[in-house]
Amino acid sequence: MKRFSALLLCFVMLLSLVPTMLVLAADEFCVSYDLTGVNTERIASSLIVYTSDRGATTESSGNGLEFVVDSNNKITAINKNNSSIPSDGFVLSAGPAKKGNFSSAKVGDSIVFDEKYNCVTLISAGYDPFTSETIQYDGINVTRAQDKLIIYRNKATSGTNTWGSEAVVDANGMIISVGGNNNEIPEGGYVISGVGVKKALVESTCKLGYGATLNETEKTITIAYTKDNAVASFDLKITKALESYNKAYIEYADVELETAEASLDNLNEIYKDIQKALSEDNVVEFLALSNSFDKENKLLENALIPYIPVEARTLWLRIPTKSDDATVDSVVNEIYDMGFNSVCIELLFDSTTIMPMPEDSLFEHNPVFKGRDMLQVYIDKFHEKGIEVVAWMSCYRVGHDGSTNVSRSVAKKKPEWLNTDQNGKTSVYNEYGNAYFLNPALPEVKEFLLENYRYILENYNLDGFQLDYVRYPENSTVNFGYDKYTMNAFLEQYDFEKVPTSSSQKGWSEWCKFRASFVTDLVVSVRDMIKEIRPDVRLSCDVAPDYQTSLSKMCQDTVKWLEDGIVDIVYPMAYGTTDAVEKWTNITIDTSAENVFAVIGLRDNGAPTYIEQIIRVRQCGAEGSAFFSYSQYVTGDYGSVAETIFSKPAVNPTYNAKAAVLAQLNHTYETINERIKSTIAASETETDISKLIEYSEELKALSNQLESSEIKEMSAQIISVVDSGLTLADGYANGDEFSKNIAKYLTMSLNIVKKVTENSKDDLKAQFNTSPEEEENTNEESLTSEVIENNGFEKAIQAVSIIILAIGFLGLPAYLWLNARNKSNAEADQDNDEEPEKEETEE
Repeated sequence: MKRFSALLLCFVMLLSLVPTMLVLAADEFCVSYDLTGVNTERIASSLIVYTSDRGATTESSGNGLEFVVDSNNKITAINKNNSSIPSDGFVLSAGPAKKGNFSSAKVGDSIVFDEKYNCVTLISAGYDPFTSETIQYDGINVTRAQDKLIIYRNKATSGTNTWGSEAVVDANGMIISVGGNNNEIPEGGYVISGVGVKKALVESTCKLGYGATLNETEKTITIAYTKDNAVASFDLKITKALESYNKAYIEYADVELETAEASLDNLNEIYKDIQKALSEDNVVEFLALSNSFDKENKLLENALIPYIPVEARTLWLRIPTKSDDATVDSVVNEIYDMGFNSVCIELLFDSTTIMPMPEDSLFEHNPVFKGRDMLQVYIDKFHEKGIEVVAWMSCYRVGHDGSTNVSRSVAKKKPEWLNTDQNGKTSVYNEYGNAYFLNPALPEVKEFLLENYRYILENYNLDGFQLDYVRYPENSTVNFGYDKYTMNAFLEQYDFEKVPTSSSQKGWSEWCKFRASFVTDLVVSVRDMIKEIRPDVRLSCDVAPDYQTSLSKMCQDTVKWLEDGIVDIVYPMAYGTTDAVEKWTNITIDTSAENVFAVIGLRDNGAPTYIEQIIRVRQCGAEGSAFFSYSQYVTGDYGSVAETIFSKPAVNPTYNAKAAVLAQLNHTYETINERIKSTIAASETETDISKLIEYSEELKALSNQLESSEIKEMSAQIISVVDSGLTLADGYANGDEFSKNIAKYLTMSLNIVKKVTENSKDDLKAQFNTSPEEEENTNEESLTSEVIENNGFEKAIQAVSIIILAIGFLGLPAYLWLNARNKSNAEADQDNDEEPEKEETEE
């Protein structure tokens, strides 16, 4: 499902590439484009504005398209290249890759160049932005079914689930809010609520500030955009922008207040110009200013994104099939520059691993890597950048027919190990062909997996080990686990006449729990093995986000794993709407034991939604988020993420506990002494923060002491200081809004410090992890010893050589030759002794 979702979202993203504002038809449009430069050389992907500062002509060549624009913003000529530049106008020049966007433009249309925001707005002649559209609704205050549009009124909220979209209309018939579900219904107003195809209808027709008129006789809603609506719309946007600014201010958020203040001033100035353009019926100027307003409003939104010093910023990574150093360096540097601090590297894909496995393993190394241990290569490179490395291992899913290496898969080598559905079939169909899952109930399957996981854990300097597809196959029409071994074992344990095949049959609950017990048993066994051989490694699982149904649908008992703290980190794949992400995040946090970190899986929905969902995940209190996946990220338009929400580096809470605690302590100290102190001083509140300021000095002293110490030796002291701070926060919780926000911030901040401290693995990392150079030397010595010990014949010869050496120097050449040979063998073994990779998830 991960990859299916990715393909579907790629299609959605293609649609989203339609430029901003509104496109009505080929001969009626208003679109905005960002420029790639002004008076610079045009290349294939360029969109350049040339002014008279450039000279007399554009001096362009090649298969481009140019629009000569006069002082009234009208297109006067269209050329391919080398256009004359008007002294009081400009030329818009599109390279071959960009010119297709302007195929409908013609002489007489308008182009407005906004130098401040580095963009142009293209408007067709006669374009009228003031329109109305009438849509049909399906009912009032009834259940919102699939593909239905419902009106909700005369109650507190719409009461809808997370899968639709809504527009809130006030008593004056103006749309005052767009988006979300279960919205509050204003007195005298109503909510327009759609799901399925009607969700898209709500999102395309209902805009902030538009008018809405309900006709109950015809069961219609007319959505209108007039000049009055336009003024109201921008006024409402400014009001909401100011509310966002005030909220960040009084909540002591670490935001760019000065930048936000400047944007608010700019928005007010643009708003005045918009009012003037409307009063003069200057539609072209109005549309261009509208675009400028939206650009500035986006700058304001970005300035008000709070900085979080400690959070997991994780990326699921399927490495490129190119194994050269240049490709590796490019991937690692790219991920680092994008702002991620953790990667989950897929060990098993295309039915094969990314690293060599022992000769007796059923897992095979993908031949495309030509014997190179790509896991070790990437571990070393990511660790050089301070990025956490998690081994992402596909557990029971071990192959599919769409693979180019299906013949090398465990599924083909051990067909008797495969999971069987109720019809006797050993595969489950998806868009890549038939996928094959191992049978969790078979002891030999468990033994096989644990043996290979042990090899990986013993041979690689990993920070985490992640189980994916740790479940039975999910299918809407059939269920799995219907092999003779599993069914007989079930009937022996339970007093049922037969094994149920559906939820309507007797014993279904027991049957689900029985199969799930085998999956849980593997997870517990992996946990115990990690504790035994690599206690510095954190165990995590990729899980379906709906824990209420995962047990019955795929025999995945996530609730038990979380409540019992079996896993260190959980990655719920919350691939849905922003409301759904919030819902699943809250459920995850509420279900998890105190020692479990929640890193919420998010998918490719575009940068704006990704940023919005990260913010929502933060607000819920999760420890971070994970993006699926690297390939979608680099091919998508996610540059704004590194420029905004990931513009400042964050410390991963599970990689380096000391660094995370220091970052949070220092940030808390700064927040108290800068944002809280100045806000309280400027407000009319009577909140006394003298004790808080005094406490901040304790935090600073603690931070200074920790700089030269380790978490383990200071753990009790850190927890003591944190607990006193939490007590202090309780004292503010019953005060006014300013006091409550102090309590909220202090509680959130100190709880992170406490959780990271109590679950630190820094001391274990120091014990088990070594630098790449030390590891290489250690491995060489170990392997050399192993070769000598296992090769009795050569060992005997070397012993004889030593005797000869003791008698005289004649044995020296033989001794040296054999010693060199053993070292060479050890190095060769080391090169081939590497660990496995895993496949893309479809939870």
